[in-house]
Amino acid sequence: MKKFTFEELCLIRIFDTTTREALCNELITGLQFVSEPEMASLFASTLEKLEALTDEEFYKL
Repeated sequence: MKKFTFEELCLIRIFDTTTREALCNELITGLQFVSEPEMASLFASTLEKLEALTDEEFYKL
């Protein structure tokens, strides 16, 4: 499992964390409204790491 950065963990806490799938969907939706390249990169890196997790690993976050 790749470690999440402090910024990625803060971003995760903004969204619905009921399930990994719900969080990924919210990040994908939110990414459409991000115009700043640095924030878009943060969304993308967070999403990439979340997609690589199993549900069990996600619940341990």
